[in-house]
Amino acid sequence: MNDKKRNKPGNLAFSASLFQNTWFISFLAFDYFYSMETTVTPPVTLTPGAIKEIRNLMSQEGFDTTQFLRVGVKGGGCSGM
Repeated sequence: MNDKKRNKPGNLAFSASLFQNTWFISFLAFDYFYSMETTVTPPVTLTPGAIKEIRNLMSQEGFDTTQFLRVGVKGGGCSGM
């Protein structure tokens, strides 16, 4: 097959080559961006007492493992001033 026919977009070999090159470039970009080291501050932190209470609730008989934890702030006490 001559070069003029080989490099036409309708040619199956050309399409496969283009797909492979696109996939490889995408892989390199993914690898580059997701291998960079980042530091993320967690939006919520739990005190040791909170962790102890959660473990206590989870150890109770009848605890449903499909339940979720709802986190909230109760009013009263120090208002942040």
